[in-house]
Amino acid sequence: MGSKLRLTSGMEGEESVNSPRRLITVRHGERMDLAFGDWIRSCFDKQGKYSPKDLNHPRRIIDRPPRAYLNDSPLTPIGEFQGFLFGQALSDPAIEINHVFCSPALRCLQTCHNILKGSGLNETLAVNIEPGLFEYLGDHVNILPTWLSPKEAAAGTGMNINLDYVPSIISQDLLNLHINESHTDYYSRCHTIVQNIISSTNSGNILIVAHASSLDSCTRMLIGKELPNWNSFQQHVGRIPYLAHSNCLLNKSGKWEMIKPMFPGVTISLNQRFDYPSAWSMLPQ
Repeated sequence: MGSKLRLTSGMEGEESVNSPRRLITVRHGERMDLAFGDWIRSCFDKQGKYSPKDLNHPRRIIDRPPRAYLNDSPLTPIGEFQGFLFGQALSDPAIEINHVFCSPALRCLQTCHNILKGSGLNETLAVNIEPGLFEYLGDHVNILPTWLSPKEAAAGTGMNINLDYVPSIISQDLLNLHINESHTDYYSRCHTIVQNIISSTNSGNILIVAHASSLDSCTRMLIGKELPNWNSFQQHVGRIPYLAHSNCLLNKSGKWEMIKPMFPGVTISLNQRFDYPSAWSMLPQ
């Protein structure tokens, strides 16, 4: 069932169905490590067996060594539902998604899968996993995550993945880049990837599922804007919530422009952990 939210083109008098091309870039959903801190220590026993300790922990996770999750966190169930809600909004007939590209990070893959499930496109649209869409490498100077291969991702998440896709940048190339990548290098990397995506798809609307920084890094040079300095970049990334999206339109003059988002974001309240003994300790016994 499609969303009842009204989609907007971001331009008065122009319906989104008439847009020649659109590039939608969305951040992943709520991730386990940011929601629960050192969840690996509490959820894995000495034999590496996983068991959830909260209703917002996944009931099951992909069978990997615990250390594989250190830099490649899964989503929480709420994070998965955030993706599903975004997909429901995206299912509005006023917008059509023709191509899907995703960062190799597990949280992005799971978000992408749930977006496509929510929009009813999970069986008809295959996802292209593009390592070049991974976030700023300066945040991973010690070690890069160990990502799932496309076959492992398809088996572990149930995603419809294009196993024939040839990425613009392979994971090994990122290993060679990650120590010295500046934030301006990161913008250039993302711009190159987006240009390759646009030229290789020729027509149709594109969905990119990636990271908080991706909303700007995948679009700023495309629309001809000046790159931010380091402080502005850091401040901007900190203001991008889960499932926020940017919305770029190819206008009639053949230039890409940033327009307002198609629909509202997914807002949730903070909900502290339920500490049963503490909650009742101040009451008469």
